[in-house]
Amino acid sequence: SFCCDGCAQTFKKEPAGYLKDGLHCPICSEDDAKKDISYTHSEVKYYFCGNGCKKKFEGDAQKYLDNYK
Repeated sequence: SFCCDGCAQTFKKEPAGYLKDGLHCPICSEDDAKKDISYTHSEVKYYFCGNGCKKKFEGDAQKYLDNYK
């Protein structure tokens, strides 16, 4: 949880700067995403383990976000 909307928006723009654990790839559901492979959807930055996962997400982001828990 965040103290205010401003902090939530700052986190969404660059989550990797605030996370201590591995970055989670929303496509393959592994904690092996890389900071340099990302895509911003609806003002939220997502990270991916490889360009193949990034391309899948770019093609139908909402499909993957609906299954992303």
